[in-house]
Amino acid sequence: LIKHHNDFVQSVIEQSLLNEDNQIVYKTILQVFDVVFRYKMAIDVLNTTLLENYINSRKNIRNREMNEDTNEVFNEQENLYREQNIRFSEEAFNQIKTLFEEYKVQISELIKTLEVVGKGNFKNLAMKLDYNGYYSDMETRMMHNQYYNDDDNN
Repeated sequence: LIKHHNDFVQSVIEQSLLNEDNQIVYKTILQVFDVVFRYKMAIDVLNTTLLENYINSRKNIRNREMNEDTNEVFNEQENLYREQNIRFSEEAFNQIKTLFEEYKVQISELIKTLEVVGKGNFKNLAMKLDYNGYYSDMETRMMHNQYYNDDDNN
């Protein structure tokens, strides 16, 4: 009974990534979750900003219609506001693109780690994460694109 209990506890510890052998898998998963969380926050900020911009532009249109004699002031404010929004939207979009690229690198790293360190269920997890070979073929595609981009530049 004690042996079965110890085997069960050891199995739970291993599958929970709490043993020393699986620490690298645990840390890699946390890195992936960190990128996913930052990506979600960037998307939320962009969505909130776009919604606020839409609401403010609707208010400006209503204010302009009500105060035709101050149209010039409203136009200057609206142009300044629009320029700031475009700049912010471009920065947010670039941050989202960067985070997506970072995610692809992190998930590829996780798959490699699972294939090397993992056993049993972890190998199955690696297969499920990369079921169509998208991440494992990513390096090959990047080299292919780099090669053809270099040819186009020459």
